[in-house]
Amino acid sequence: MYIDARPYRYPFDGNLTPQNTALMVIDMQTDFCGIGGYVDLMGYDISLTRRAIAPIRRLLDTVRGIEGFTIIHTREGHREDLSDLPENKRWRSRQIGAEIGSEGPAGRILIRGQRGWEIIDELKPLPGEIVIDKPGKGSFYATDLDLILRTKGIRNLILTGDNRHQTLALRLARAGNASEVYVDGAPAGSSGLPSTEAKRHRGADLPYTVTIPPGSDAVDLVIHISSDAPEAGIYKPVRFGTHEAVRMRDNLLVCLQLLMCAIALFHCLYALILYGLGARNPAILYYLVLMVLLALATLLSDDKLLFQWLDINYGLQQNLIYFVYIGMLACLPLMCNRLLPPVSGRRLAAAYATICVLVAIGVVLSPPAVEPYVRLLARMIYFASFAVTGWILIRNLRMDDGIPYLMFACIAVVMNMIWAVAGLNAPLTEFIWYPFDLMIAILSFSAFWFKRFFRETERSRLLAEKLQEEDRR
Repeated sequence: MYIDARPYRYPFDGNLTPQNTALMVIDMQTDFCGIGGYVDLMGYDISLTRRAIAPIRRLLDTVRGIEGFTIIHTREGHREDLSDLPENKRWRSRQIGAEIGSEGPAGRILIRGQRGWEIIDELKPLPGEIVIDKPGKGSFYATDLDLILRTKGIRNLILTGDNRHQTLALRLARAGNASEVYVDGAPAGSSGLPSTEAKRHRGADLPYTVTIPPGSDAVDLVIHISSDAPEAGIYKPVRFGTHEAVRMRDNLLVCLQLLMCAIALFHCLYALILYGLGARNPAILYYLVLMVLLALATLLSDDKLLFQWLDINYGLQQNLIYFVYIGMLACLPLMCNRLLPPVSGRRLAAAYATICVLVAIGVVLSPPAVEPYVRLLARMIYFASFAVTGWILIRNLRMDDGIPYLMFACIAVVMNMIWAVAGLNAPLTEFIWYPFDLMIAILSFSAFWFKRFFRETERSRLLAEKLQEEDRR
């Protein structure tokens, strides 16, 4: 059995029966669509949310007449003592004049057992229909909904409800190198200055979020995009959802990037202390430079936090990104080489570093006609770094039992660079895994240092014991 739908029939395999299908009526409570409820107190027009009541009632009447059909109602609310209410959610509700837990015409707002928390009379659940009580927007979080669906063998869901009272958001990670979003004909957010005229175009290529106010049946969204680079169009997925969900995801990604930066800076301090205590091995300096560049790379990619803090020309932004990544590539084989015996290929590492310097200079000084080829060469040396470093490490594999840590660290760094290059101009699906690869790399470098430190400490101890034994003789 199929349902005619757009853009294709539902479900895709025709496996639609009353026994494996459920109707979900989401949060049709007085607090959301009744007089004196939460949404009404926020000042929204509740006629917009009440507009959905009649169609849902007709659908409920139809489904209730079908034997074996599962009907599920959800109800958002919190405990009387507010122990399950996040402080930020309470703070937001307070800012708009309808603090959760405070008294209102329909009782305490969004509190279980209050009149505003109850499902409206027109859509009251009948005996035997399932009611899911939840502490937030999501119906699966902190509820047994998933268990119920699996136990009953439900694979098709029909969702009803109304969320026109919610503020929506649109997040553009990368669109051309200049873009502007219009909501219902009015400018709502931009990065740079898009234009069909080259003289007026101003690149920026920074991510930004556009807020879409609640209360509309439909919203007209227009995105103007322009680019003075060879690449154009929307390169990264556009995040769209409630303002809270989009903001939480953005905050998570920003926190991960700041955590990575903090870890890299901590290792910079560690390297400085080692050098100050007399460890004059050049590898320490290369490691220090690598960690500084790693911290910068974290702030220059993804959300480009450094460029949001500082007003930097777009052309300078691009050159700085290439400088940082090429610098990391040059330091990697030099550092690994200095940690190993002289036979390990220092000429090769030095030659590769020289090439990196020349390419970096070429990126800045090359005329526009040849700039794309120079940048292509810059991306090619990304992969050459893995080959040079790998050759140095493999050649010394039998000489040092800490080599596997270095190999693992270098693979993690190069994989991060491959990910950056591969995702530069491709609209890939986003995964929240960055910057775990770089964290793994730093931990692997640390494991190598500590293993070498403990090995040298053990050698010193054995030597001291041997000297003491000789003295006794």
